[in-house]
Amino acid sequence: MKILILTLALASSLFAGGLNWVDSMGKALELATKKHKPIMVFVEAEHCPWCSRMLEEVLEEKDTVKVLNRDFVLVKLDIDGKDAREYFPNTVMTPTTYFISADSKPLLMVEGYVNSFSFYSYLSDVDKKIAELKGK
Repeated sequence: MKILILTLALASSLFAGGLNWVDSMGKALELATKKHKPIMVFVEAEHCPWCSRMLEEVLEEKDTVKVLNRDFVLVKLDIDGKDAREYFPNTVMTPTTYFISADSKPLLMVEGYVNSFSFYSYLSDVDKKIAELKGK
């Protein structure tokens, strides 16, 4: 019994603290408005090795998870899914990461895999863009 409890505790700790994805733009827009947060949209394809690599090496890195969950509403969409086709019809490559304001203003689009250093640079650009929008 002790082994079962330890195994369950270890398993839950491995999966705890991941990214808090929502599965639709409708939910993302609703949450963004409610929480006054911008949205990060990660558009991927089912069999995209670069998408998996970016998720594992960049987005799911411990410190990045904290920042993204704290500062953004996160939505992950399949490029062939209804929401991706409706909201981001011009997406031609995966992964593509979009940053949009809570009121649906585009902030930044990043095509392809980016490493952690570049991703944090883009987050800084998003912060600057949000500050500009608030200053207007």
